[in-house]
Amino acid sequence: MNRSSVSTLIIWLLGLVMAVTLFLNLPDGSVFAKYTGPALIYALVTAAALYFGALLSEGEFSVAHSVGVVALLAYPLNVQPMMLWSMFFGGFFGGILLMLKKSDPLLRRRLTSRTARSIIVICARLSLSFLVGAAVFQTMGGEVPLQAPIRNHSTPLIGMSVAYCVVYIAIFLLETYADGRSLDKLWRRSIFPILILLILPIPFAILS
Repeated sequence: MNRSSVSTLIIWLLGLVMAVTLFLNLPDGSVFAKYTGPALIYALVTAAALYFGALLSEGEFSVAHSVGVVALLAYPLNVQPMMLWSMFFGGFFGGILLMLKKSDPLLRRRLTSRTARSIIVICARLSLSFLVGAAVFQTMGGEVPLQAPIRNHSTPLIGMSVAYCVVYIAIFLLETYADGRSLDKLWRRSIFPILILLILPIPFAILS
């Protein structure tokens, strides 16, 4: 298979997994009515984080995942499906904003051209990393909403953080490949900025 075919397969698989995940995590009616406001705020903040992402040698990278960590830890277990959908809509709105975003002539390179395929991958990156992070946190005995002292929850928090970041960066790399950008160039020139943007916001998200 050539790169174009592999890229198309990646998009379809991510879209399918995301669609099934969202369908299996429909929020309860009472939860929807009570938490629509907070969910909308998280979606808007996620979209803003995507829009103001850092410019890399290949593509752009944002700290939008940290918004998901806050949402994951701030609400009871039965609210997590609502927050999962919030991450999806944040990715959707953020993806549209990125499609409309124009390159600044002062930037060292043009912004990545975004398409509907890009929006699918962005939504998958945000929603699937949230889902996996939440599942790992619960499996390791974590309880939400997170209560002080935080050191009592250190093991599930570390597990959740690692899982969340691994899925987030993995889908970002798949997105880079599917968009036809160079993974080698991204790794050589931008690995340290990516790791900083990926890891540094997590402790602050947990403490918030």
